[in-house]
Amino acid sequence: MKDKLLTAFFLSILLVLAVKVSAVETAHFKHSTRQEFQAGEFEATVLDEDGFIRLLGQEKSLLTEEVGYVWDMTVGPGDAIYVATGEEGQIYKITPEAAEIFYKADDPDVLSLASDGKTLYAGTGPSGLILKINAQAEAEEIYRGEDEYIWDLALSGDGTLYAATGSKGRILTISPGEEAAVLFDSPQEHILSLLLDKDGILYGSSSPGGIIYKISLDQEAAEVEVLFDAKEPELYGLAQDDQGNLYASTAVIDRRPPAPEEGPSGFFTAQGRPQSQAGRPRSISPSRAAPVKIEAENAIYKIDASGNVNLIFKKKGTILLALFSMEGALYFGSGDDGELYRIGEDLEAVVVRDLDEAQITKIMRGPQDELLVATANAGKVYSFGPSFAQKGTYISEVLDAGAISKWGRISWRADSSLGVQATLATRSGNTSEADETWSAWSEEHTAPEGEEITSPPARFIQYRATLTAANAEATPVLEEVSIAYLNSNQPPRVIQLDVGAEGARGDRRERGQGPKPPQEKAEPGKINISWKAVDPNNDTLSFNLYFRGEGERTWKLLEEDQEKPAYQWDTTSVPDGTYRVKVVASDAPSNPQSRILTHEKISKTFFIDNTPPVFKELTLEPILNPNQRDGKSYRVKAVAVDGASGIASASFSVDSQEFKQVAPVGEVFDSKEETIEFETEGLMPGEHTLVVKVTDRAGNVAAKKMVVVTDETRASKG
Repeated sequence: MKDKLLTAFFLSILLVLAVKVSAVETAHFKHSTRQEFQAGEFEATVLDEDGFIRLLGQEKSLLTEEVGYVWDMTVGPGDAIYVATGEEGQIYKITPEAAEIFYKADDPDVLSLASDGKTLYAGTGPSGLILKINAQAEAEEIYRGEDEYIWDLALSGDGTLYAATGSKGRILTISPGEEAAVLFDSPQEHILSLLLDKDGILYGSSSPGGIIYKISLDQEAAEVEVLFDAKEPELYGLAQDDQGNLYASTAVIDRRPPAPEEGPSGFFTAQGRPQSQAGRPRSISPSRAAPVKIEAENAIYKIDASGNVNLIFKKKGTILLALFSMEGALYFGSGDDGELYRIGEDLEAVVVRDLDEAQITKIMRGPQDELLVATANAGKVYSFGPSFAQKGTYISEVLDAGAISKWGRISWRADSSLGVQATLATRSGNTSEADETWSAWSEEHTAPEGEEITSPPARFIQYRATLTAANAEATPVLEEVSIAYLNSNQPPRVIQLDVGAEGARGDRRERGQGPKPPQEKAEPGKINISWKAVDPNNDTLSFNLYFRGEGERTWKLLEEDQEKPAYQWDTTSVPDGTYRVKVVASDAPSNPQSRILTHEKISKTFFIDNTPPVFKELTLEPILNPNQRDGKSYRVKAVAVDGASGIASASFSVDSQEFKQVAPVGEVFDSKEETIEFETEGLMPGEHTLVVKVTDRAGNVAAKKMVVVTDETRASKG
């Protein structure tokens, strides 16, 4: 039983000691969730559905020709990729061997493409032509009408071609062997995009009304209804996932209605080139004209099979031109910053590529199940995957330790099978954004179980994960990163020290008259001392309190290890005089001996005055009064002296009546010796008690009594 009690005692001591550990304890930055990772920068890496970082599909540049912009692309005859471009009206054919000009149209812009695998269809502007082109690049004009722009084409399984036009805002249909007919003549100026789903429903996005039309094609006569009317004037991109959810993006420059232009208005002006209010990129390179500043906030909407609409993404200062759903994720591109985004099932958007080009205009699946991305300003075509990139990086957001800190170990958890690897590096600095004052990236850390960080102590740190794979069919998967750090211990600070109040009640001391007395005391001879202290590390503080008299050199300890920031000093144990107090704050309760820091503050001088004034003189003489009915009056003279703080007030009372205040000769209490003269009211015959009282500035009181017998005209002092 005794052993158990001893064990319990020592355990309780250990628990107490454990509480006394440094408030500057080792802390950790830990990233292991999608929300924690997504604030970083991805380069050839992507955040997957589980919130892990892996390599993105291998990147290749497929179009190296000097092209201002790419309008559209499709997979056509021979599983080649066909690319519609502007300025020269050229269609490029991209094969594994090369990229070459396949066809050159008479119009300067080929705006749209579609293919059934054997035949290529192309829409142009500003003549509004639809061309049918065979594998030998022989073209047949199958439509020329009133429309200026063929913005988009969609091809059904039975070979029927659908065309979105501007500036008439119509949807055309061309059945095999037949001439074009108007399927739907909308009240809009432009039908910008078409999407034909597996159920035979055709969707069209429009401008300037911002409406999505839903057209049922399995009826004898097409049925048209409005699926969604957006608040934005231009709905541009359309995409559909495997569950039948529809996605639509907006492309608005600013919040003001666009000014009328030739064709659709507003995005870029380029002499006769097709433009939309915001959607189509300019037909000239950035070097030839400055881009319009995008001020509006654009959005992506998700519309489910029941017609319910949800806003899933919005961003100010960019337009959203291209959408594509692939393998459970929605990819979309922005302009004018050329960012490729990916939205997973959790509807969180992550930038997976930041391209040099200004706009992303088209995203689609390639013939090898790769992701194809087309751009404008300049016009490029990139492929990503299906093989993985062999190297990619992820740079975390800047992590704030809150104070200068010593870095511990960096560790991580990664699925690194044979031939793939995840390594980490760090850099640190004292600005909230990494700049030239930061340290260089450290050497790569290769041991996931943890290695000492070599970046110098600082407030901020970043880590960079580098994922590599020898085999393009595999990727490392980074699941978690942890960085240990210890804040530097910061000293506490005493920010305020009060000894009493500004002065006793009624004190009106002039500058140069010496220190003021402490505040009115709750108890005679005691002074209230209080202070405020802060600690940057939120350490528990203790306080030592000292005093020193005027002319003394050594501080004397008043109180040690005071926990509360207040103390009442019984000053009756020290002589009257001028003093200061000093409070020393220490973070010892929260730190080991080697890390203890202190800070002190010294008060202004103040008086300690526990000695009451004394009466140097007190006299009384009768005043002759011919009207004896009012009693006899007396003239009283008192001289009072206070050796420390000075006389502050005087009063008298007759026969225990209320004390009446009296002024000194000269009317102002302003010295250590004061003369007070006053007259009593008439006293009726008999014995009377007269009490004179004086108070010094420290609140000490002296009183003197006189007994007056009026019928014998004598007085006795008490």
